[in-house]
Amino acid sequence: MTKYLSILFLFVSFSLIAQDKKMTTESFLKKPFPFEPTVKNFSSCKNPKFKLQKSIFKKHPTDTIYKFHKKRSELFINKSKDHEAFFAAIIRNKQVELRNGIHVGMEKKDVINTFTDINELNKPILELKNDEAKLNVTFIFKRDKIKTIKIDNRNKK
Repeated sequence: MTKYLSILFLFVSFSLIAQDKKMTTESFLKKPFPFEPTVKNFSSCKNPKFKLQKSIFKKHPTDTIYKFHKKRSELFINKSKDHEAFFAAIIRNKQVELRNGIHVGMEKKDVINTFTDINELNKPILELKNDEAKLNVTFIFKRDKIKTIKIDNRNKK
């Protein structure tokens, strides 16, 4: 009986892992990173280990822009006394991974296979956006591999 339960557990585990490999573009836009993009999470990230640069607004000293950078990648978070918001990124090195292992250097066909609602792509740019998501994500391909990933907040105030 224990043997059958172990086999069932493994089957269910692998099924859940396989389901996570495919996602809708809407789901990805709502949560492009495998974790919540906060100052705390990026600061504690081990691979890659980001360098941090803080900029404080003179007019609003409670607002701080946190710039996390590694090689040619930059991620930006605005943090005030009571609010924190990820608002932009330019990713150019493969150590920065998005959900489902999407990263710079990934082949176009593998990126397409990650999504349930994209069948083919004949252009060097893939732009993901919708009315409900707060972010736009743009993949720029060169020789059918991701060269740059741009993320920006559409709900700028």
